[in-house]
Amino acid sequence: MKDWKNYLLLTVGLSALAILSCRTYVDKVTPATRPLPALAYINAEPNDFGLFGFRFYSLADARETKYQVELKHRSERLRLNRQLKDDSLFHGDAINSVDYSIEDSEIFQDIMIGSDKTDISILGILAGAGITLPIGRAMKRKGDLDPKEVEAEKAKAKDEGRKEANGENA
Repeated sequence: MKDWKNYLLLTVGLSALAILSCRTYVDKVTPATRPLPALAYINAEPNDFGLFGFRFYSLADARETKYQVELKHRSERLRLNRQLKDDSLFHGDAINSVDYSIEDSEIFQDIMIGSDKTDISILGILAGAGITLPIGRAMKRKGDLDPKEVEAEKAKAKDEGRKEANGENA
């Protein structure tokens, strides 16, 4: 019977040695505290962990949680960097379109009102014309003809031109 106990003791000892030498299994049976902020960061439930139906948090679970936290952090940074680049591009496009609009409006304003670079402007010409045209139309100088007199002069000139062409001299 002693041999049987020795063989059993040797088998248990070798099994324990095999179990303890297997690092993965040892990590799964080594307890660890649940890092609730880390679990919340990766949207994991505290009771999602365990081995063979036992709900306990192990060293292997802690290592997996650390990996998941790092993975999510890297993914989130990449997403935010893409968002930052997209925002920078959209901002550049928006600023360029506003700058173009401002430049276009300033050129139009310089043409209409004038600037340091131009001596004349459309509104300056029209303002001068707006003042002088009514005055000029109201005042008649010596020798100016009204429209009826102009038509009479044209008819008279045509008559004289025909007579000259026909050789008639009066």
